[in-house]
Formats: sequence, C-alpha cells, structure tokens
Amino acid sequence: MEPPKDLMLQLKRKYTLEDFIETGTYRGGTALWAAAHFARVTTIEFSRALYEDMRAQHSGIHNINCIFGDSREALKTILPKLDRPAMLWLDSHWSGRRRISCSSMMPGCLPLPRRDRIA
Repeated sequence: MEPPKDLMLQLKRKYTLEDFIETGTYRGGTALWAAAHFARVTTIEFSRALYEDMRAQHSGIHNINCIFGDSREALKTILPKLDRPAMLWLDSHWSGRRRISCSSMMPGCLPLPRRDRIA
C-alpha cells in the first residue's frame, strides 16, 4: 500500500514539518521518498533481515536514521525527544503483500490501538 504522498506533502507544508517517523521500513521505499522531502527521517523495522538490508543499501543517506526493534518500544524513546510536530507513518503491520501480526512475531502479544499509544 502506497502512502498518500500528495497529502503528506500538503500537511508538511501546512504545519512546517521537518521530521518524518515511520514504523515498518520494509524495503525502505517510503523512507527514501521522505528523505527527499523532510530534514530528518526515522524508520523503525522489526525484521532483522529487512533492517540490515535497508542499512546496507542506503547507508549513504545521512538524514535517515534506521532503528531495529519493536516500534511500540522505539516510539517511547523517540516521541518524547521531539521538540516540534512531526509526521508519523504507522505502517508496521505490513511487509509487502504479507501481513505480519505482532502475535506471529511475539507469541502472546495482543495489538493495541495505535492512536492510544501516541496521544
């Protein structure tokens, strides 16, 4: 599923957003796009293989920060450090055409509504 890039750019301009935070890197397409439009991009990936691929292929792009781990935990440290509004693209449940649920990655995990974690 492609992000709504036109809408994202409209919101970026309207709210003067410079930070883009993405959960679910996959192959890095959205992070690469965001790096061309935002000053700082943070992307969080739970799959070690996908995280390593992104870091190896795009290590020369200096405004992308790749984080390996559970986005629910990573956001707890990222969000409090923000000193201005940021755009968040919460896409961590998709991995290409295959959906990955948190319970398949971490047995016993029950997903929580994302809006409750960010508000």
